[in-house]
Amino acid sequence: MYNFEKYWSTMIQAEGARWNDLVDAYMQGREHYLFRDSSVYYFSDAVYDIVRTAEQDVYGCWWRYLKANAADYPPQEDLSPDDPCQQLAERFGDLDKSFTAWWRARGQALFTEQKPNPFIRLVEPDRQEPGAPTPEYLVVKIPMSMRRERILSQLRVLLDAFKPGDQMRRHENSTARQPLHPRSRYEPETYDRALEVWKVKQQNPNWTWWQIGEALAISPSLKATDKDDASARAEKHRDLGTQTRRIFEQAERLMWHGLRGRFPCDDPIPVR
Repeated sequence: MYNFEKYWSTMIQAEGARWNDLVDAYMQGREHYLFRDSSVYYFSDAVYDIVRTAEQDVYGCWWRYLKANAADYPPQEDLSPDDPCQQLAERFGDLDKSFTAWWRARGQALFTEQKPNPFIRLVEPDRQEPGAPTPEYLVVKIPMSMRRERILSQLRVLLDAFKPGDQMRRHENSTARQPLHPRSRYEPETYDRALEVWKVKQQNPNWTWWQIGEALAISPSLKATDKDDASARAEKHRDLGTQTRRIFEQAERLMWHGLRGRFPCDDPIPVR
């Protein structure tokens, strides 16, 4: 469910938070969070609220998009069982009154990996001195059933832990019943802002784009003031309207794909 590489790659080097411990926890479906105390990271099972973490991540964002579109979710009863909107509704079910209720009843199981993936095992991080932050070398066991790309990805996780480098991509080999749409970066804050624009437009269809932009403070620097003459005011309204319309169009794409089981996907909507 959670991205092994994203959340744990930089935590492995600490005492009590070994690579193999993380692998075992992940493959057994146990949720662990690592906290920092005096520069030492350690395990804790119940410090973070898992539901709150999921709600702030892309999972909660997808739920909010579906919840906001009462007109299309759930879809009409006359849709074919093979229709992607109908299939998405069957997987997500009743969205309940709150994300917490839905997550505990259905969401967590929906996004949990269905079967464990093979992982590289760390045999021994040899250190020149006890407690040294960087080992002299690493000894690992590599399951040869893994694809080459997967092996390289996990090796990069180890290198990120013992020799911090580039940020890892979210896990892309998901076996969850409902995988996320693969992206190099997930930006729930951006998606939520787009959803707010979408909601205001649905509630106020006669508002101009710049009026929506001003109402949501999309770009404070483009808010017209009493000091602006007519030309400056018109220019700000035009630029703010363009910016707001583009955000709305992204929300439309996110909504369209989200209803069909792909989120967060903002690819162009296919022409019918």
